Amino acid sequence: MEENKIFFNAREWNICSDSSSSKGERTFVTDFEGGLSEAYCIGDKTQNVTEIGTKQLILDKNIKYTFYFWVKIDRSQRAEAVCQLQIVYNGDFENKRVYVLSNANIRPSKIVDGWQLYEIPFVTEENEYTQLRFLAKNAQCSIIPGREAVNYSGIKDDKPGSASGAAYNGQDEDAQETDDQNPFKNISDGFKEFFNQFDTQKTENSGSAKTNSDKPADPFAAFNDFARQVKRDVQREVNKSVRKDIYNDIKSMKDEIVNELKNTFNSDNNNNK
Repeated sequence: MEENKIFFNAREWNICSDSSSSKGERTFVTDFEGGLSEAYCIGDKTQNVTEIGTKQLILDKNIKYTFYFWVKIDRSQRAEAVCQLQIVYNGDFENKRVYVLSNANIRPSKIVDGWQLYEIPFVTEENEYTQLRFLAKNAQCSIIPGREAVNYSGIKDDKPGSASGAAYNGQDEDAQETDDQNPFKNISDGFKEFFNQFDTQKTENSGSAKTNSDKPADPFAAFNDFARQVKRDVQREVNKSVRKDIYNDIKSMKDEIVNELKNTFNSDNNNNK
């Protein structure tokens, strides 16, 4: 069977008119070799579906074609990323061929600095009119031209399991995030640890094991440490444009709690005199 090759060219692709939520643009990106490649960047890490496609290609019947391209998938932190190549014959979307690139179902020919090289073979069978499409959801996908893998034999692949090769393993770092890595869980745990210091029963139990030389922990120092942790977590998670307001809210909250605690402790000390 005769084989032909199709190479990605960003200028030959356009946003599909049947997908109103599509967000994409042709632009230049730095590729894995440090040079500039003309790319089509699609998607915005939301539930919006972005699709780009070629015009209707007239291909020979019963011919094997191979489509070459590199893709880099910048995944959403909150939902499963979707990046697909679709092949649609004769406008028949019900029977389109779908190649999922955002998991381990299809093994890339090469992975370099997070860029994945794909060589997707397909046979036209009795079809002539063909459209190639890319779809992105909960991810931003950058697609650049690719050639046969043999052309990149001098470039080392990413190590399996490395962050840049996550797509190769079908693993999403964000999807694997554990509760212990969740900064907002840290905030919740910090509140629990802080206020546990003032649990009467725990204080009595721990007090029985203390000697006269033991000094009680400074609750305000503990709270200051906790407040600093909150600031670090918020700084990591929140856009710069709203950080100042959140910091001020946290500071006000902290001041109110500290004043309330001071009043409580002072009242208890006065009653015990």
